[in-house]
Amino acid sequence: MKPILFCILLSLISLCEQQATAQGFNQTNGRNHPELVWQVAETEHFKLHYPKHLAGVENEAAAIAEETYRVLSANMKVQFKHKIPIYFSDEDEIMNGFATPLLGKYSCIWVNINESGQFATGEVKWLRKVLSHELVHLFHYQAISAPKVNFIWTNLFGTQMERHWAEGLAQYYTEKWDAARGDRWLRRAILEDRPSYEDGDALDNGRVLYAVGNAQVRYFATQYGDSTLAKLLAWRKKTPLGFKVHDFPKAFKATTGKPYARFNADWRRFTNIMYNTMAAYQETPDSLGGKKLKLAGQFISDIQPNPADTSQVALIGMASLKEPIERLLLLRPKKAPKILAEGSLNAPFAWRHFGKEIVFSRNGRVANGSWINDLFMVQVESGRETRLTTNRRAISPTFSPKGDQLAYIAAEGQTANVWIREMATGKERQLTSFRGDVQGIHLTWHPNGHVLAYAYFDAAGHRPLALIDASTGEQTEIYEGKEDFRSVIWSPDGTRLALTSLKDDVPNVFMMDVATRKIERVTRLANGASVTAWAGSELYAIVQNSRSQDEAYRFPATKTAREIKPPVPSAYTAWKTHRPPLDVGWAIPANPTLVQKRSAYNSFAHIRHMFSFLLPVPQSFSGITVFSEPLGKHQIIGAFALNLLDLKNEEPFLWFSYANNQLRPSLMFSAVNGNLNWTNQGYRENRTELKLDATFPIDRWFRPFRNTTFTASLGFTDRRPYLTERWNLDDMETPIEIPNLGPPLVGKEAILDLVFRYRLQ
Repeated sequence: MKPILFCILLSLISLCEQQATAQGFNQTNGRNHPELVWQVAETEHFKLHYPKHLAGVENEAAAIAEETYRVLSANMKVQFKHKIPIYFSDEDEIMNGFATPLLGKYSCIWVNINESGQFATGEVKWLRKVLSHELVHLFHYQAISAPKVNFIWTNLFGTQMERHWAEGLAQYYTEKWDAARGDRWLRRAILEDRPSYEDGDALDNGRVLYAVGNAQVRYFATQYGDSTLAKLLAWRKKTPLGFKVHDFPKAFKATTGKPYARFNADWRRFTNIMYNTMAAYQETPDSLGGKKLKLAGQFISDIQPNPADTSQVALIGMASLKEPIERLLLLRPKKAPKILAEGSLNAPFAWRHFGKEIVFSRNGRVANGSWINDLFMVQVESGRETRLTTNRRAISPTFSPKGDQLAYIAAEGQTANVWIREMATGKERQLTSFRGDVQGIHLTWHPNGHVLAYAYFDAAGHRPLALIDASTGEQTEIYEGKEDFRSVIWSPDGTRLALTSLKDDVPNVFMMDVATRKIERVTRLANGASVTAWAGSELYAIVQNSRSQDEAYRFPATKTAREIKPPVPSAYTAWKTHRPPLDVGWAIPANPTLVQKRSAYNSFAHIRHMFSFLLPVPQSFSGITVFSEPLGKHQIIGAFALNLLDLKNEEPFLWFSYANNQLRPSLMFSAVNGNLNWTNQGYRENRTELKLDATFPIDRWFRPFRNTTFTASLGFTDRRPYLTERWNLDDMETPIEIPNLGPPLVGKEAILDLVFRYRLQ
């Protein structure tokens, strides 16, 4: 086989190994979690897979999944002939889920995510939102798939739906239009005339992708009707091989009579009119009447002044997308910014009252390699860092006025509660006793030290504000939660709370008089402002006026703004409230009676064919086949190549590999036979290789952006060289002297490699 063809084949094998390994939850966390005991609960249309410690989630998921199936099958005109596999895990705090058309179409979903209360808005809880969303993707794959044809082949012969439209489809069928998944990000993109999510210059590109798709699918449905949306998915074209595939650009033109590019241009003009009309009745950052702060970095998520010296501020920010590292920075007059911490940081952080320490929340490795949010304290002067919690899913730290106690939100399962830590002893106590599906959002300590203000997302889907007695845990509700107030910042005298609300579909600042419960507007910015701190007579707020650069302002706490509803004609806003013919219920109670069968999960029995293809390249013939299991516990790859021009000397190339991720180390066995030399001249070599690798992840020395592993490799090689042609040294332009070493010898070798890797990512 020619070296170039051999390189291509090896590259394809390597790519297949990556694709096969990137299955299940370990594709994001890189850990096998052998401690988990997986179970299966079957309903009429689903196989729900979950670790034993999550028992109960299957009853909630069964009700949501079956109701979503009923609605989507009617709206999208799609049915499945097999039960749909869904996998659930809470081993990592990853606020996501994914669906894939491979291995028979399945989805993986992370559950018990406390941050979902901050990520989303509205009354819909995380499991209902994410499960229904991912099911739309699976229905979409089913709608455009060709019977008995691998999804890879349909991609080769047809242009698939753009990702923003695929995400928009999932949001339209299962979610309401709101700030967190649409308006907040789309408004700024349109007003700035930058709706592209592929320019690489904005941190919110992912958010804009979802928002653009969300808006376009809703606009499409209002213009052409929901039946046209179903027809678009059902449209097919015939391929040269005889089977039919979906082709999104052609389907769009066939069902609407116009190309997608023209639709996109019409939609942009439409949204420009709507958002610019709204902006004419709203304020700009100049209206704050304060001082714009000098920042270090493009994007920030929190900024707070030093309580002992307000000339200093600390912030969580990212320098740029060229260096996408989140850092906790200290900014001081006439000094360079000081890096205090870095990693996957969560806002807000908390200064201790005398300004010498900061406590912050960061996502990192804990027991069994899980990614979990925990609290850390950093000494401002020395930069020395101390871990305060381990495996607590902890966010929103806040110090008591004297600095002797630290309150924070910690979650266990699907329930978040408030905890208090004595800083001198490290002793902790649980202050609240919430039950059920409750997420904590923001917590701050009253200046008198006796009360905490708490914003949370309750089990009923409301977003109340409460005052909590710091000694007894007794709660007094001060806002019932009809609107989304998601931050609570005390005034220095403790009589008022500065709040950030999404009632405008962008964040804006409001003020509550705690005694009267009266709420007044502070800002009415077109792109919004989020309050982060109150120092003296001034508020601190982050203003996201541009997609390329966040801004921060310090402005008088006496500022007010009028309540004005922009008079936008309903013709320009009707798409926001347009709904499909049938809706998935927003709150669906658990229903264990839907589960028809329960059993233990056998990963080996769930190995499925992933894909296969042949490579009929000139002078040779080769192919690859891949089998895998949805959780990534097993992957099998086979490959072959045959050199049709040298069947006498060159043995057929055969490759077999098996990866096992059931234990703590990842095991990889490979067996290779054939011609493995990379040169076309002189001696070549037929070779047989056997190799076993065991890779152990090491989490003991975890630090952000570092990955440590230990790999032990045991191998055996049988080398069989042969002569293809002799070099004529006289024909070379520059004659060289080569010592007469003689022909290479036939031989066997055993290899033992021990490799320790410490990798800066």
